[in-house]
Amino acid sequence: MNKPLSMIMPVLRLSPIAVMVVAAVGMAVPLTGQSYVTDAALLALAIIALSFAADVFTESALGLGRDLDLNPLATGVLIIAIGTSAPEFFSSLAASVSGEPEIVIPNIVGTMAANSLLGLGIAAWFSAQPLHVSRGVQRVHIPVFIFALVLVSLSIWFLQVTVYWAVVYLTLFVAYIVYTIRLGGEVDESVLKATEEASGHGSLNDLAFTLYGLITLFLSGHLAVEVLVAISERSGVLSESLAGSVLAVGTSIPEIAAGIALARQGQADALFGQILGSNVFGLWMVLGVCGLIVPLTLAPSLFGVFFGLSIFVFLATLVTARRGQLGALGGTVIIAGFGVFLYALYAAGP
Repeated sequence: MNKPLSMIMPVLRLSPIAVMVVAAVGMAVPLTGQSYVTDAALLALAIIALSFAADVFTESALGLGRDLDLNPLATGVLIIAIGTSAPEFFSSLAASVSGEPEIVIPNIVGTMAANSLLGLGIAAWFSAQPLHVSRGVQRVHIPVFIFALVLVSLSIWFLQVTVYWAVVYLTLFVAYIVYTIRLGGEVDESVLKATEEASGHGSLNDLAFTLYGLITLFLSGHLAVEVLVAISERSGVLSESLAGSVLAVGTSIPEIAAGIALARQGQADALFGQILGSNVFGLWMVLGVCGLIVPLTLAPSLFGVFFGLSIFVFLATLVTARRGQLGALGGTVIIAGFGVFLYALYAAGP
């Protein structure tokens, strides 16, 4: 859990109804589309609610796992994977069930880029020394992420994620989770540590907060989608462009902040594991689940932007793996790459 959020979590736990009401009112009252100021405020509210609800869900689900004496490593790997990617997961899920499936691929690929390029790049700036890539990360996280990126690039090539691809993605994600669990502490000791430190508050209490986190995540995700559509209709900017930039960066802010903290503490392994693991979850699990609900499409005008982005992230990951480290100069290069992506994304619009 992010340190700033963990400090106020006791307060948040004392007022779950207030947060739920804010998310529910934001979804139920037709405030979107009234003005740019209102839409910007509602989008900020949705992103903040997504981040808080993700932390509530992660802490409570880990505590519930301890209460029920579940395998700590299995619980930690799965729950932390879901928790770190919950904002983009539930905003994409809301888009799928709300009839806006064209938002999903830009949101997930944009979030992947924000995590990989902004997250690692900014972390490299704040690190006292270059971020070293350990053998465990090189053996597990990077190869799996590259494989996931290649498969998703094929979906971008065909401009859609069909049910067939969705089943393939979900099968591979399950295999990845099983493989990660079998490797145990070789992959990321922080997973076991987080599970062990999760303080259970009783099975019923943790179950209630877990469900509360899930419900709030979905409501907030729905609100984010509604705001993006309203801004798109008012401004003429493609909703896909907004999802791949504003929403993607917004939902990545907690991970970027956590990455800076890990870099300053010299925990490069945890940093790479968190970002790459979150990317694999998004590319396989989120696209898989949403693809089962409705076929996911990508606007032809955005094909070159997202396919080019995938190639850049692919090459940046390979270079980082071969060098075995990422310094401030490399961080600047990949951040600049993300800036080029944003420019191309809006230049490709109508």
